[in-house]
Amino acid sequence: MTNQFTSTVKSLFLMLRKDLSDSLKFVIIGYIAVIVFFSGIFIIGAYLGLPLIKLDGFYIVGLLFVGYLISGTAFTDLRNKEKTMFYLCLPVSVAVKFASVLLLCSAGVLISYTAVFYLFNSFAFLIGDSLFSLNVQFIDITNKDIVKYIGIYILTQPLFLIGAGSFKRVPAIITVAILFIVMIILFIYSSILDNFLLNDIFTNAGNNLKGFSPNYSINFLPMYFKGNLFFIISEYIVKFIIPVALWYVTYLKLKNKIAR
Repeated sequence: MTNQFTSTVKSLFLMLRKDLSDSLKFVIIGYIAVIVFFSGIFIIGAYLGLPLIKLDGFYIVGLLFVGYLISGTAFTDLRNKEKTMFYLCLPVSVAVKFASVLLLCSAGVLISYTAVFYLFNSFAFLIGDSLFSLNVQFIDITNKDIVKYIGIYILTQPLFLIGAGSFKRVPAIITVAILFIVMIILFIYSSILDNFLLNDIFTNAGNNLKGFSPNYSINFLPMYFKGNLFFIISEYIVKFIIPVALWYVTYLKLKNKIAR
């Protein structure tokens, strides 16, 4: 049992090294794009003479961009016939192959991106203080807003991972396009729900509560249903069940591709 566990761990580390090597191009592109963009914003802020520059928003935007880019371009071997044959011949289980990609796109992205951003943050602090007299704050990754968006990344990353396992060409772009269409449909649906079904309900509810505007409509939804069992269950489904289900579907897709 111990030997099998040790062998699995070794195989996982070998796959991590291979997957990192395969994704290195996109990792470098992502980090360079983020650093160039942030540097441009920093220079503009220095030129405008901003007294204080907070980088929390920079961290969040960069994390989502880099994370989605790496997740959306995973499983590169499956998009090339020669590499696919080599990938199929690797003496590693499907579970280990999937776990490697999942670790790289979650913990790997968070750790590496945070390290790179802290380097950028330190550089911006030194340059801002010595050349532009700017007060550049260091980010605090325990900040509730940053923690919130880290959670959002973890919850939404499976969407890009399943896209990478489903589409052969430009999977990240196709995934973004599909999500954009879905968001438009949901927006239209929620607007219809708001205007025709829920308006009267929440207007009446608002009128019965002191201090609330009668025009809350759909914006009143979270407060009106606070503590409601249905919405509590829905929240847990969105946070825990759906991401795990998407990871499992991605695993099954990978298993199916290798079994062909």
